[in-house]
Amino acid sequence: MGLLALTPLFLLIAFWIKKDSPGPVFYWGRRMGRGGREFRILKFRTMYETPASHAGPKVTAQGDRRITPVGEWLRATKLNELPQLWNVLIGEMSLVGPRPEDPDIVHRWPEDAQRELLSVRPGITSPASVVYRDEESMLKGENVMDDYLRSILPTKLRFDQVYVRNRNLLSDLDVIFLTFVVLIPQARREKIPEQRLYWGPLSVFFNYDLRWFVVDFFVALISVSLVGFLWRNFAPLHIGWQYAPTIAFLMSMVFGLSNALRGLNRVFWSKASPSDTLDLLFSTGVAIAVLWLSNRVIFTTPMVPTWRSFELTSNLMRSASLL
Repeated sequence: MGLLALTPLFLLIAFWIKKDSPGPVFYWGRRMGRGGREFRILKFRTMYETPASHAGPKVTAQGDRRITPVGEWLRATKLNELPQLWNVLIGEMSLVGPRPEDPDIVHRWPEDAQRELLSVRPGITSPASVVYRDEESMLKGENVMDDYLRSILPTKLRFDQVYVRNRNLLSDLDVIFLTFVVLIPQARREKIPEQRLYWGPLSVFFNYDLRWFVVDFFVALISVSLVGFLWRNFAPLHIGWQYAPTIAFLMSMVFGLSNALRGLNRVFWSKASPSDTLDLLFSTGVAIAVLWLSNRVIFTTPMVPTWRSFELTSNLMRSASLL
């Protein structure tokens, strides 16, 4: 689907590359894939098609003269990586996974790293790609390859090994989300905390916020149902199942938002302090006040009967019995 949707963009980039410098539109490079099998990675060509380009270092640095003007822009925006969707389509790569390296570099990895990282398909993006999004700017001077192997590669391998040990669907979606975020010029300069690479906003939402919201919803629904049942023993009251879930949903939203504003949605309650409990009581009081005011002021017809409506109903029933 991505290849089909991006076809117009691919044609535009291809025309721009051909106009900028002679040579092919695409670059096919040797990479090591899952199980140690080599494959050819597909990218848009970003270097001049000369013998010096192929004979140079396996990595590029800032101000590398082999890179064309268009290629420099493509590398900065990461658009040169988009053709790797073809490698994903034919099963050689994944959307998220350790970035594939040249076989010559892979042979320099420690044995445990080779065994672990080559057990999965390489990916278009990874936690290490997010951290080292400006890798070329970190490499300067003549000894580019030595600097890469000594300063950058060990940390990248650590990031990738942690990813392989903890990967799941939500963490992959987080990595894809963070990849798009760091492509925004204003966000490129921001440092992303390491824990966010493996426990990002989507993982937090689905594993924590959504879970507590569901708990709040069912507790509120049970409470509304119980109050309605008890109230019907004294006066005619029928909230109705079509309204009860709505009321419970709104209550859960208010309780969740009030706790989030107080930062209580980040508290691990198994390790909470007494002050956290007091904060929870305060947050609950605020939520109840908001719900009460909304029921009395905002809604023309209260969603939940008030005590005053109970008194009026009781008086009417008493009058009817006297008659």
